[in-house]
Amino acid sequence: MPLSPITAQARALLGAVARDAEALDPDLKLGFLRVVEQLNTIDTRHGEVEEQLIRHRLLLERTLGLMTAQGAGLVASEALDVMITVSGAERGFVGLVEPGGWRLVEARAMTAEDVHAPGGEVSSGVIEEALRTGEAVLADDALATWADRRSVVRLGLRSVACLPIQQGGRPLGFVYLDHTEAQGRFREGALAALGAWLPVVAQQLARAVGESEADPFPDFVTRSPALIIELRELARLAQYDVPVLITGPTGTGKSRLARSVHQRSRRARGPFVHLNCSAVPEALLESELFGSEDGAFTGARGRKIGKFEAAKGGTLFLDELDTMPISGQVKLLVALQERAVSRLGSNELIKLDLRLIAATNTDPQRAIAAGRLREDLYFRLAGALIHLPPLNERPEDVPPLAQHILAATVARYGLRPMRLSARALEQLCAYSWSGNVRELEHVLDRAALLAGDDGVIQSLRLGQGDAEAPRRLTVGRQEFLTAWTQHKGVASAVAAALGVTKRSVFRLKNKHLDGQ
Repeated sequence: MPLSPITAQARALLGAVARDAEALDPDLKLGFLRVVEQLNTIDTRHGEVEEQLIRHRLLLERTLGLMTAQGAGLVASEALDVMITVSGAERGFVGLVEPGGWRLVEARAMTAEDVHAPGGEVSSGVIEEALRTGEAVLADDALATWADRRSVVRLGLRSVACLPIQQGGRPLGFVYLDHTEAQGRFREGALAALGAWLPVVAQQLARAVGESEADPFPDFVTRSPALIIELRELARLAQYDVPVLITGPTGTGKSRLARSVHQRSRRARGPFVHLNCSAVPEALLESELFGSEDGAFTGARGRKIGKFEAAKGGTLFLDELDTMPISGQVKLLVALQERAVSRLGSNELIKLDLRLIAATNTDPQRAIAAGRLREDLYFRLAGALIHLPPLNERPEDVPPLAQHILAATVARYGLRPMRLSARALEQLCAYSWSGNVRELEHVLDRAALLAGDDGVIQSLRLGQGDAEAPRRLTVGRQEFLTAWTQHKGVASAVAAALGVTKRSVFRLKNKHLDGQ
């Protein structure tokens, strides 16, 4: 720590005097030593003040990030990054109090790496003592202080600090810091700085928890009680790198939910890479996933970065996974097991650093039984499994979804404020919505753009027989085969019967007949 200018000048003068110290009178020499001692004290205090200013500056710099973080996991992540730096801890953990106990929401090492299996890496006794007393629990040599605690001995803990987080006089959570090698690691000044910042952490954690409980994924609108329960569980898992498998018919919002999970995770600042497996030819699938080098195969020009590599630090979303060829599923499984990939034409291993989310339009168990999905891949991906029912099975979602979509449409096109008349809302609720939320979006987009100057959507023309009705976005195999047989393969007649375009008829024929 640099000396203050006054202290530096005094040091220089004392240095000159010290050269003649042996010739000094004993009383003068004693006085000289006392001055040196006082200067040493001043230097120490000056250094401590400077260190404390640096600590508080670091904490203040991260406050904005703390206030804008969404979700308890991200708030905890922002807090831990700087708290580990300020304290000099080897590892840090943030937990929240829940009915009947507590749970960890974030765990981080000094190297900014995640701590695997964090629940087994802390002393629960230390945490429970801090929560019970409401006071910080500290140990400069935990092995000596708590030699009777198995977790302390097993983990080889030296320095330990557990700071309770309170909000409104009630325990909200805790910050747990430790070091397995250094004793006396947590200096008084560092802990004082963290203690002064804890109310800010408490406030933002309380905000995030409240938002999560009320609306776990704000961009995914639902009033379905059963679905809300599933979404709340998913929101808790979103902060960890648990793979997620989303199932549900086309148009139910699987892509939107996948992006919402990414935004609630610690990887929110990283890329969100979306790959629709059904849109990639089998011959190009490996290159699309893993990348390729120049000349790796016929037509390969220059280096191509695969989706796995492009998603580094973020999330890779594999949509319509059950349409991926089995050969591709095998290679995908190997990549997940090895946690590394290689570009085609290269032996260089690229370590995976991403979160994987997958989605299927069909029931995974049926896909497995039909041989379209490998069972071992399914179990690898189904760390968190959530099903999005079709919109006609959750009619209570139509009104709030309509309002949400309409507001987004108004903002996107710069329209005047819009609202639905009672008649229009009644029509929306009575419609079957075979195209699910995506169909609802198309209907409301068109209605808003054609609405009158008063900004009121008076009515909607819905139904397959209506010339202005929206085209269907999904048709089941059996429904298509029945229409195809009844109308003897006449494309125009099949299109009219199903409410799709003639082009869609040929696409469905290729999928359900020619692809058999």
